[in-house]
Amino acid sequence: MAALRAPSALDTEIAALTSAFEAHELARRLQALNVAAYPVLDSYGVVADAQLAYRRALHGVAVPGLTANEVFNPTPWLLSATPATVYWPSREVGADNGYVLGEVIGDDNRVPDAS
Repeated sequence: MAALRAPSALDTEIAALTSAFEAHELARRLQALNVAAYPVLDSYGVVADAQLAYRRALHGVAVPGLTANEVFNPTPWLLSATPATVYWPSREVGADNGYVLGEVIGDDNRVPDAS
């Protein structure tokens, strides 16, 4: 298939055909034609997206040392009998620096002082 051999040319052509559309409007038009489509979203777009909010794709989680933030649900599917849950917050920022820098990378000079 020629399109698979020249993905950059295909990307350029698709960009030329779609760049005049607002992302959500284009997705709606494609969906009306039975084409599975959803806009590509940046971080802000994900947090502000009504569909993702409805599907409860984000969960507020308290992280030590930071204000509460939002993290993605570990699964994109909503299952009524076995819903996915975030059970604990993420590790503290920098909590694994000593292990990664000292043991994985082997640069003991960059390991932060614990004091």
